[in-house]
Amino acid sequence: MSSAVNSTACLPSSMTCANLNVVPIAATNGAVYVVDSMMMPPWLPPAHPVPPTPATERLMFYAINTSTGQCGEVDATDAVPPTLFKNEEQLKNYITKVLEFWMIEAM
Repeated sequence: MSSAVNSTACLPSSMTCANLNVVPIAATNGAVYVVDSMMMPPWLPPAHPVPPTPATERLMFYAINTSTGQCGEVDATDAVPPTLFKNEEQLKNYITKVLEFWMIEAM
């Protein structure tokens, strides 16, 4: 198992720095280091804020495997075109096809 990482990284010609002080999480094929921030070069333009998606235009899939006790959810909102939410028949068809593909029973 790797030991803890303690370091400071700074972008050249910038006062932008980040501290890295983490303990690796053991994985079957190595170690995972959790990164909770990102340094961006000062020459990049600022990102434009993305407006939140209305609650009526979210597409969430939930599944429970009763034989294993596992469950999960997927937010597919960003994976479908926004126009799909404006046509109820096409949206229902899309949902049906996804459930059939993943062999999930509709609730």
